[in-house]
Amino acid sequence: MKTDIINTPCGRIQGVIENNTEVYKGVPFATAERFSYPKEVTSFDGLLSADSFAPASIQESAYIPGDPEAFYNKEFYNGEHVSYSEDSLYLNIWTPDHGEDKKYPVLVYVHGGGFDHGYSYEKPFDGFEYAKRGVILVTITYRLSVFGYIALPELADSEGHFGNYGLFDIITALKWINRNISAFGGDPSNITVSGQSAGAMSVESLCVSPLTESLFSKAIMLSGGGVSPHSHFSSSLEDQVLLGKRFCEYMKVQNGTELKELPAKDLMLGFLDFSRSLSEDIRFCIPTVDGYLLPKSPFEMANEGNMKNIPYILGTTSEDILPELFHPMAKEYALLAERFSHKPVYLYYFSRQLPGDDAGAWHSSDLWYFFGTLKKCWRPFEERDYMLSARYMDHVAEFVKNSSPGADWPAFTEKDKFIFSLN
Repeated sequence: MKTDIINTPCGRIQGVIENNTEVYKGVPFATAERFSYPKEVTSFDGLLSADSFAPASIQESAYIPGDPEAFYNKEFYNGEHVSYSEDSLYLNIWTPDHGEDKKYPVLVYVHGGGFDHGYSYEKPFDGFEYAKRGVILVTITYRLSVFGYIALPELADSEGHFGNYGLFDIITALKWINRNISAFGGDPSNITVSGQSAGAMSVESLCVSPLTESLFSKAIMLSGGGVSPHSHFSSSLEDQVLLGKRFCEYMKVQNGTELKELPAKDLMLGFLDFSRSLSEDIRFCIPTVDGYLLPKSPFEMANEGNMKNIPYILGTTSEDILPELFHPMAKEYALLAERFSHKPVYLYYFSRQLPGDDAGAWHSSDLWYFFGTLKKCWRPFEERDYMLSARYMDHVAEFVKNSSPGADWPAFTEKDKFIFSLN
């Protein structure tokens, strides 16, 4: 069933009604040439039919099928049919209802995937449960790996900036949402940005960037938010430029300008081979401290008090990646916010040992619960899992609406080191 045609600042759009929710799929928010910054979409060509998801950003699985027995493929990707394209800057909106008299709070979600894989409509992601709770969910796509994060000076724009294209994609999506979400029943003054893993690291970059003022009023970071001198979630510009030049040599081209002309498949497969040749402690094509979007590393910015003065939720899972690093990072972020008299930070710890195997509460396991999509999963979930998911989403929805997850979830402070238990 189709929605009514609605008028947005970009033009007319029509979505579909699913589960008593208006869903707008594959809505273009920006266009971008390869290795260039995104340009926000300001008009649709005629009536935009938003009834199907758009292609995912180019990544390894576009050319190399994943092993169906691999853990994460079995969990999230097997049976999914996804197309891929460099034209991938689209978002998806789930809203209870549109109308001039509606002002639903908005939850924006940035997917994870190590900055080199993932997409905005993975199996766990949909907004039906949040719509039931009076919250609009928006999921967004951004460019990945070499397409999103290569940094070479010959690719600089007219102002001399280069790199971090994927982060600029996310910022442009937030600008589009601010300008258009009221047409979908959303409140542009009440936007919460969230993300998991690399998505959380991206969100943290936005939270310390001077380029994101007034784009959102709250933030949620799942398994990836926080500060530590031992984390490597961003890289120096000098290191990334050096790696970029080595990559050009590896690809047998003179510079980034010639790299720009290679077929997407050659570029992707070359990136994979080159990355595997590097030592494990070197990451190529990740967010870069460019002196513009990121004046300094998120660690340095936060330690100077230069994180957004907004409420936060941060947390981890019990069997997370590097729990000895991730758990303290979230705590330190909360203490820094308190030290600089910022708004409260709420911490959680997800420790439900998922049924079906002995992997425990592994990295990303809480996504099924965060979105309330347990029925899409192969696991033999029990009643307690559905109750835990509902509890989790109730608190997230309360935070999105009112800046606090509820009276039973106080902030983490030096005096009261409260961590909300999800198990």
